[in-house]
Amino acid sequence: DASGEENEDVTFLKAVIEDVASKYTIDRKRIYCCGFSNGGMMTYANTNTCSNIFAAYAAISGFPLNEFHFRHTGWRPVPFLHIHGKADDFVRYALMPTIVDEMVARIGANPVPQVTTRSGKFTKSVYEAGDGSFPYIYYEIDGMGHNDFTNSTEANSSAQTMWSFFKQYTLDTPCDTTLKWLPRIETEGYDPKSHGWTMNSGTVLLRFGGTLKTDANQNVYRSLQFKTGSYKLCFQSEGDASLTIGVRIQKLTGKKNVVLNANMQAGSAASLPFDVTDGWGEYRIIITRPTSADNITISNIGIYSRTEEDDPDPSGIREIQNSKIKNQNDIYDLQGRSVSNPQHGIYIKNGKRYL
Repeated sequence: DASGEENEDVTFLKAVIEDVASKYTIDRKRIYCCGFSNGGMMTYANTNTCSNIFAAYAAISGFPLNEFHFRHTGWRPVPFLHIHGKADDFVRYALMPTIVDEMVARIGANPVPQVTTRSGKFTKSVYEAGDGSFPYIYYEIDGMGHNDFTNSTEANSSAQTMWSFFKQYTLDTPCDTTLKWLPRIETEGYDPKSHGWTMNSGTVLLRFGGTLKTDANQNVYRSLQFKTGSYKLCFQSEGDASLTIGVRIQKLTGKKNVVLNANMQAGSAASLPFDVTDGWGEYRIIITRPTSADNITISNIGIYSRTEEDDPDPSGIREIQNSKIKNQNDIYDLQGRSVSNPQHGIYIKNGKRYL
């Protein structure tokens, strides 16, 4: 079940780790996830559910399972390496550009890659980490079909290439855990229109999301995806302050509710809160201007989870994942019993309650 949701396969993988940890000394900050084909699909899925367990990820000949089209975000951005054969017509190489775009925006990497080509072997695209994010590295292998290994990398081994990538990272490697989507569309050399954006079309300043499944795309298409949570949309606008910008985020699946509908003046920074309350869904974002002649630009657009500082809760209760409790000492359940590595439920630490 490579859906990207909590399920029995995720529970099984966590149980494997706990079983190994019960028999051997392991470094929990250096556990890594990689897989081939459907295993690569599960690797992508684990970036949603297990980003607090695996420090880095790599897939070979496998992208997010198109049956589900689930590519929402986990607790944090993740370092990711992908290897794919140019002759792979099973997990189709032709669909990879969309996968790359989605993942690069999700982890906030630079969308204009540094490209290295070795004729007859590979093309390597390094989407470098930005502030608070991680890199996405993509190898396109000449002549390779749907295979689990290639010697057409710098190390002459896909396995060694994965390990060389993994060992740079631990769970303590700094990142912005609030970052959920950062496309960096203003990056020099980046053409948003060729990556699924509508830009400066009539009164639409920008629009992203809204494509549906077709036979051609095999359920692999660009979209914004969120699960239940509290978020904020941030961006910078430049233009005449007398002009009004309209901002709208609308769900495209299930009940097509609008989660954000706001107006603001041009020439200012935006930090607009919105909430998703009904589970996973796909969304479209549209930013509009009064007329097609109005000269307004949008930059630094991104979506982040809201923190306690953004949205203080007077009750003292807030949703928190186990990995966000930095110090695992002195944690108690509601019966006052000391616990370690809490996973689900309500716990007390230093006088505060955590869901």
